[in-house]
Amino acid sequence: MARRPIGVEFAGTPINGGFVNKRAEIWWALAQWVKGGGALPNDPELVGELTTPTFFFKGDKIQIESKDQIKDRLGRSPDIADALALTFTFPVTPRSVTKGEGRYSRNRGGVRTSAWAA
Repeated sequence: MARRPIGVEFAGTPINGGFVNKRAEIWWALAQWVKGGGALPNDPELVGELTTPTFFFKGDKIQIESKDQIKDRLGRSPDIADALALTFTFPVTPRSVTKGEGRYSRNRGGVRTSAWAA
């Protein structure tokens, strides 16, 4: 299945107007997912990267501190956490699931696929 990458401009306009930029919006979404019970791997490096940044208000909008500030306190770039945060860039809707041959058959554009069939 072909994938089309989508560029993300961290300084760009967020979907939710309650954030200063896209970066604050996606990190906030990540934080809410974790607080809601999102499962994280047992990775001390990731935990350190996720717990270092702070949020604050800029006027009436939420802002995350700059990456340079995070790097100064963490001692390195939070690349693993940034990669995870990018998965929260856009809302995801589930694909329609249909009954089929395998347990996880899906209807993808009229073509039935199954997790059991390679």
